[in-house]
Amino acid sequence: MFRSANLYDHDSWEEPIPFMKETLPDFPIEIFPEWLKQYVVATADELQVPEDMPANLIFSALSTVFVNNYAFYYSKTDWYLDLNQYMIISSPPGTKKSAVFKKVFFPILEYEYQVFSGKEKEKASLNNKLNIKEKRLENVSMLYAKKPDSELEEEMDQLTQEIENIKQQLMIPKYVVGGDVTQEKLVEILAENNEQLTIATDEGSELFSYFHGKYQNVKNVDIYLKGWDGAYYTKYRKSGEDIRLEHPLLTIGVLTQPEELKSLKILEGRGLAERFLFAILEPLKRNDLGKAITDEVKNKYESKMNKLLNMENSSKQFIKINKDILSSFENLIQEINKEVLNENHSSTLRNWYAKLSGSLIKMVTLLFVSEEPDENEELTNRYLSQGDIEKMEVLFHYYESHAKHAFGVIREDKNIDDLEYLEKRILELQRNGHVNLTFLGDRTKRFTSTERNRLLNELENYNRIKIVPQGRKRKIYVNPKLIKKFT
Repeated sequence: MFRSANLYDHDSWEEPIPFMKETLPDFPIEIFPEWLKQYVVATADELQVPEDMPANLIFSALSTVFVNNYAFYYSKTDWYLDLNQYMIISSPPGTKKSAVFKKVFFPILEYEYQVFSGKEKEKASLNNKLNIKEKRLENVSMLYAKKPDSELEEEMDQLTQEIENIKQQLMIPKYVVGGDVTQEKLVEILAENNEQLTIATDEGSELFSYFHGKYQNVKNVDIYLKGWDGAYYTKYRKSGEDIRLEHPLLTIGVLTQPEELKSLKILEGRGLAERFLFAILEPLKRNDLGKAITDEVKNKYESKMNKLLNMENSSKQFIKINKDILSSFENLIQEINKEVLNENHSSTLRNWYAKLSGSLIKMVTLLFVSEEPDENEELTNRYLSQGDIEKMEVLFHYYESHAKHAFGVIREDKNIDDLEYLEKRILELQRNGHVNLTFLGDRTKRFTSTERNRLLNELENYNRIKIVPQGRKRKIYVNPKLIKKFT
């Protein structure tokens, strides 16, 4: 920190270390299959955004298309995981979040529109059939009530089944809804939609307002909590039938502004913020206009997503761990779980670590199943390999860094701002290059004694001050190079 005992000597001090805000890692796009990697890179290049933005959002799209067909299963501990995912991507205003959303989700939204259009064309004919069947059932039921008969009973059963089949045909499946959906409506949609749905939006404030109880007197986030792990959910209603969801699955993909993250603070301790993975992005500092996505890359992405959307399996396929890599898998899980017990972390961050293993397994499983099949066929290989565990470890370090930053924003952690403020007060109060600690404390009441001491220790580590005991008191010496700049 300083080269001699003379604390007033300008040359005896080393240069002050700048206050560095944490540099977050870039998304490791090499983990993607080639068709996804090409589209992520091309989208980022065309829109001049960080590759992290489409890369992270694309996991929400993959969850949407795969959640009905695949799941992860670890037989040793009977660990079952659906492939839905909760993701928040934070980026400042004007960073083309809406454009990225359209690029990533276009195939799914277009497919949903085509399904809707097809159902609408059949709607009149199906409703006509339904009316005929229901009237016939009503007549047969009246005849049976007057004189029970086995043939009438058999016809009633057949009509009931046919009516149910027509109602199923009339249902229009939903894949994606925006963030502006009330919790009550969300539960209704899940009940009508095979208990699966994706909430995807480029305006996080819409969704966050419902987290906070918009249109309600209480902050009820139960359906979002249950929708993450498919837990049983019941909605009791004053009017109408109660709604029971056996295994609701929500996927949430949110693009939002950094300021909106602070609104999640009120949910700390409820377990919802801890279910999300975070990507905290800064805009690219580039002046070029970018290069349009080639038709080849665009068509490959859209074609592949369409094939996946049309894929129908007779039953959900389970992806498992190859027995040869069990030790690698378990070692990584144990490494992550150590952080759950780390008392240096906040309780919120520890709870986030507790859910991280499951989130990472979901992600590498999504990558695994997106490698194949190329057509409507079942996977021939259903076991994760060592390469998949290595991808999981890379993602662990990426999301760990971003989550720490995100929870700092959520808690409104202003450490750098506090350091800058305290240093400014020291420079204002110093006389002849030093200031008494007690004198400083009386004039920085915004900090507790513990907070002030922590910040002073950090300033010392940044080569900006030196704290020297003098009897029972302590004196703060200021780096002369700082004083010169300040004056």
